[in-house]
Amino acid sequence: MVSIRHREGGGRISLKAFSEIDGRALIWTLESLDEDHELEQFFASIPGFCSSSLIPDSLEAFKAPNGEAMSQALIGLRLMHRTLTSSLVTESVKQRRIVIFTKAMNVASLPINWAVLQCTVYREWNGLLKSVEFGLFLMRIDYYGMFVVYHASCVILVILGSAKECNDHWFELAIDQLGISKAVL
Repeated sequence: MVSIRHREGGGRISLKAFSEIDGRALIWTLESLDEDHELEQFFASIPGFCSSSLIPDSLEAFKAPNGEAMSQALIGLRLMHRTLTSSLVTESVKQRRIVIFTKAMNVASLPINWAVLQCTVYREWNGLLKSVEFGLFLMRIDYYGMFVVYHASCVILVILGSAKECNDHWFELAIDQLGISKAVL
């Protein structure tokens, strides 16, 4: 951990305090956004925020409780839910937001829980079942509990079975999930 020497007292100020401030600023910004296009821009900026050299320990801003709050805003009743359940959002916008969703979740290591998989399989989020990128995202994250692992595997298999084309991303997902070679596929 990097620290800065305070001039007058000779004490040290931890940069951890800066990441706590960054986290609070992110949550404040998130809570001030109402429109879907604003939320989309916010979540699209997360990969840049996380890779910025100007923000020390940027991933600390996404730790609990901030990570849960952002995950809920992204996948809860806000951006993804409204996007995937709306008949007014075009398919191209839905696909763009799915890509933003998966990148933000992956880069910031935001938690994914059973609610996402439940909405994907049993409810109105079946748009995610058309996204090989979402399947690749599910392959890369760590899960807590066999119940979630099982349902994530089911979602990936549905994605593989319903894909319209078998491009390089599809083959990557199929090889990783099924454990067989490209020649067999």
